Amino acid sequence: MFEWCHSGLEGYCKASAALLGEGDEATAWLAFCKDLLPDRTQKTLTRAWTLSNARQGRSCRQALFEKCWLAGRHGKVYLDEAESFARDTVPEGGFATIPQHSSYERQLMSCVNDAERRQLAISRCEQDAIDSCVSYIVDLASDDAAVDAAYITSLVMRDGFAIDFFTSVIPAIERGLLSERYRTADIQQFALTLNALSPAAHRCIVSEGADLEPFSAFLKSLVAGLIYGPVHPVAIGRAWDATQDYLPYDQPENPQGTTLRLTQLFDERGRFTGYSDVYHTSQLVLFGRSPSAEDYERRCTELFGDEPALLAAIRSREEVIFPIALHDAVSNVHGMLLCEEGVWRFYDLASSNGTSIASESGTSDVAYLVEVRAGDCLRLGAPASAHDANAFWDAATIRATLHVNRVEEIL
Repeated sequence: MFEWCHSGLEGYCKASAALLGEGDEATAWLAFCKDLLPDRTQKTLTRAWTLSNARQGRSCRQALFEKCWLAGRHGKVYLDEAESFARDTVPEGGFATIPQHSSYERQLMSCVNDAERRQLAISRCEQDAIDSCVSYIVDLASDDAAVDAAYITSLVMRDGFAIDFFTSVIPAIERGLLSERYRTADIQQFALTLNALSPAAHRCIVSEGADLEPFSAFLKSLVAGLIYGPVHPVAIGRAWDATQDYLPYDQPENPQGTTLRLTQLFDERGRFTGYSDVYHTSQLVLFGRSPSAEDYERRCTELFGDEPALLAAIRSREEVIFPIALHDAVSNVHGMLLCEEGVWRFYDLASSNGTSIASESGTSDVAYLVEVRAGDCLRLGAPASAHDANAFWDAATIRATLHVNRVEEIL
């Protein structure tokens, strides 16, 4: 669902609406967007979430957000007042953005140059806009007389929110942020922060009379990341628990992996690798040179027409094509990986050169299907008799490893 989005904001709106059972309705996407940008309309919604992570012109997403929550003020007002403060010039009516005797005022006094003052003014503008937005949502959540709560509140109140948010909304946000060209490491750090904050946010919002600070902390991180990007200090600025003392412990024999990581190898020791990604049990991983999922579906219908249960399992999965290097030895439609009852199995889809699998017990050809375990290497287009150099360079060798995600332990 929503394999590609223009931005993290779009991914959040669409996946959250789907989680509430609203489907693909643009009005539901708009409702979630209005929590952050209340003056947006359906006509301008796309423009609101396709603007990039840079402050560009008066209509950039950041400026739209600040306009909504700062009573008409925007970044330029903060910059102008910071400059006036530096010149010791007080505007008529006093400063609107510089509270007297505040920490912000003291920070402005300590600035040594214009660049430092400019950065501080922009940061203050962003912080004020985030705080105003979050305060509005929290006030609605705590006011029993409020007719309508923010849509994000309804989402957080859902049973199983933390797990659902982790498995469906976070991946959509990540894909959108990748479209905005943020670094994968920064996106992952933001995702870890949201995942850590979401359980406490749910617990406090469903507990009558509970302190809503955990809900507020979650909102601040979410809003800051969607509007200003995953590297914003507020987006990843949660309070960390004290570091535990190191204690030796027994390494489990088989740490539970929840997803499968597939990595293309170009040498036996794994020093040279190609594309790598993780895949969930709800996905069907397809291998071949064809970029069309319909080609694989037709082949499966031809091969498994007398196995309705298998065909049903295949059609119930999200189809994902693994972008392997274009080796001539790999067929246009070569094979697929399907997880059934917690076991990953590779099916060779009548490929021209076949598939072999290298495991701890040796290398053997795949006649029809084979169970794939952690550490096994699938060699697409290379028979078991092929030398390693041929398997790595003239075919496609994919290593499968179980991906252990410790974030799930907090859910």
